[in-house]
Amino acid sequence: MSRALRPLRASPWLTTRRGSILVEFTLIFPFLLSLAVAVWEFGHILDALLVVTNAAREGARYAVATTPRDPATFPNQVRDRVMAYLADGYGARIGPGGDIIVDRNQIRVEFFDDNGNPGPPLPGYRVVVTVPVQVRVIIQGLAPGLDAPTVSLAGQATMRLE
Repeated sequence: MSRALRPLRASPWLTTRRGSILVEFTLIFPFLLSLAVAVWEFGHILDALLVVTNAAREGARYAVATTPRDPATFPNQVRDRVMAYLADGYGARIGPGGDIIVDRNQIRVEFFDDNGNPGPPLPGYRVVVTVPVQVRVIIQGLAPGLDAPTVSLAGQATMRLE
């Protein structure tokens, strides 16, 4: 049989299993790494949401349990309580350099009667505390110097003044 008519055979190193495992791992690894970072990021954002919601609850609880001496400054006292709770829960992670950005002036403390009309903190009224925050994503830690995207979250709690 002439050389031109013989069927081509694959080289022995192309038919071994060792090389295919390395190629498969190289193809799958970026996907697995992306999945791990996404799960970690989701957990980070969920943790921030839980702490922010608890901070709103703590502010509402403070408003319900405390008798306001001066209704004009009472919302500021509730904001201080919320910020203290966040500082206990997150510490150094809060602030411009941290991964949780909270603006004290954005925390809303509102009082409503049964019809939904706003009013002063009186017995029978509902207090609604809303705590908006910005959460920086993990990508910032992976690539320092980049302006990392943020996720906006808000915790809210409603309780009745008695």
